[in-house]
Amino acid sequence: MSIGDSITLCALLMQAIFHITPKGEVPTVVLSTTCKFGIYLIHSTSAFSVWCWFFLSVLRYVAVFHPFKYRTIWRQPRNALKILAGAVSVFQIYTLAIVTYRDKEKMCGEYDVFHESAWKHIHLVDIFLFYAVPSLLRITLDFLVLIHCYSPFSMDGLDRVTVDRRYAISGPTTKRFSTPGETESLDNKAHVALAISITANTSSVKRVHYGNPKKKTAMVMRSILISVLNLFLNLPSHILRAWASYDERSLEHEFVQVLEPIAQMMYFSQFACNAFYLATSIYETSGSPRNTVISSSNRHVSRCISEEEA
Repeated sequence: MSIGDSITLCALLMQAIFHITPKGEVPTVVLSTTCKFGIYLIHSTSAFSVWCWFFLSVLRYVAVFHPFKYRTIWRQPRNALKILAGAVSVFQIYTLAIVTYRDKEKMCGEYDVFHESAWKHIHLVDIFLFYAVPSLLRITLDFLVLIHCYSPFSMDGLDRVTVDRRYAISGPTTKRFSTPGETESLDNKAHVALAISITANTSSVKRVHYGNPKKKTAMVMRSILISVLNLFLNLPSHILRAWASYDERSLEHEFVQVLEPIAQMMYFSQFACNAFYLATSIYETSGSPRNTVISSSNRHVSRCISEEEA
């Protein structure tokens, strides 16, 4: 999300500079290419950011309803984001085909042939896939999380005990040349040592997420509120975009001309909203890295086996 928002802001700045810079004798091909590239980046990274919010809702849902699974997923979210980035990049290629530099208006726009044909419906498809669908999914998942956190039947204490027990997982089997009985005994000791080590290394993280139910609920509630605010800030610009796809002349009304700057201000405010969410709900609550826990656990197991052999 940070990378996507940064690219979007840079692309928007590039478009603003492009429109106020005198064109002079710059070839139309260069101007058209600049428009295509800038609009493509804005559409792609904006769509990517919206779906990133959905993935955050999925992680929030998994953390509340499946806490042990949440602590054991490492590469799945990263792989999902790679697939998402590829899918968004491929879909948004249509902007390269329909965007050009319009000499009459001295601005970036669409070819008349695309604007007057059925191709204009692709904007509605874009809004549906990259705003409406992820937004509805986010609302559904966050609603379930909210109901769970504020339900009087929520059993935080029992969940915490269950998670603590599940941290006592078995480690890999340690192989060495010895008798069957001795090997089984060392394996059991290695399993116990690894379980104790992982529990010790993650105790501080568990105290943050499970030791204080009120703090956990407040953190989830704050995340949901910021997510809803992000949806609200994006809504007016998407409504105006869908409206313009069907009746561009209606945007010339005085009321719409007053509403459009407000919608633009709200759209730009979402970047501050995203930054606030990342700073307060992601970066400051990051837990212990996986490699740190595993490497420390392995050292603990090796030390216990060495002492047993001695």
